[in-house]
Amino acid sequence: MFESIRRQWAVARADVLSKQVDDILQRYERMNSNDKYWVFSAFNSVLSELEDQLGSFAHWSNEQKKQLAKQIMLSAQKALTERGNNIAAETTRISAHGGALLSLYLELQTLPGDQAASIVEAIENWRALAQS
Repeated sequence: MFESIRRQWAVARADVLSKQVDDILQRYERMNSNDKYWVFSAFNSVLSELEDQLGSFAHWSNEQKKQLAKQIMLSAQKALTERGNNIAAETTRISAHGGALLSLYLELQTLPGDQAASIVEAIENWRALAQS
C-alpha cells in the first residue's frame, strides 16, 4: 500500500516539476542573448563544480541528487530575491534560473515514470541547443 502511495506522489511531483521546467524554458526563450548566456552558464558552472567535487553526476545516488537539488533550489530562490539595481544583482537574478533548472533536472532524474524521463530529455535537448 505505501509503495503505491509513494509512486503516486512521485508521479504528481513530476507533474509539478514539469510545469516549473516549462516556465523556466519559456522565460529563457524570451530572453535576450546575454541573459540566455547567464542562465546557461549558471546551469553548467554549478554542475561542473559539483562534478569536480563528487565525480560525474551519472554516478550520484538518487539520494545525493535529491539533497543537491534541494540545496541548489534554495540558493536559486535566494538569488531571485537579490535586491539592488546594479549589474551584479541583475545577473544574479537571471543566473538563478539556470540554478533552478539544474535543481529540477537533478530531482526529475530521481522520479519514476515517462513524464519525468521526458522532461529530463527536454532539459538535455535545451542544454545541447544552448551549447551549439
